[in-house]
Amino acid sequence: MLERTKKTVVVLTRDHTYRKKPMKYINLIKKAFKEYPNLQHDLENRHIVYNQTLDTIDKLEREGQIFVIRPSKPIACAMIEKDPNHLQEIYDIGRRDALNSLEELKKYL
Repeated sequence: MLERTKKTVVVLTRDHTYRKKPMKYINLIKKAFKEYPNLQHDLENRHIVYNQTLDTIDKLEREGQIFVIRPSKPIACAMIEKDPNHLQEIYDIGRRDALNSLEELKKYL
């Protein structure tokens, strides 16, 4: 019987330099959700948690515990992107980056 080893592949939508910034208008958000203090707290701290997660991903990748596929350059995209040409451009970047990492991924797996 074959012994299976768990391998983890992480696919990110942002390049290696990206870090999330604190939310703008946090005071307005707090007022809008004043009856939800846990949500307020999570929204206020989401950039910290997100960036800590990225730090952990970087560490695990350096240690060879996970394999990460990410865009090779910053992706400029609106939260809700409607331009089909821009979406195609982003897709093409992702596909190219995935294909470029295919041999390394095979070695990892």
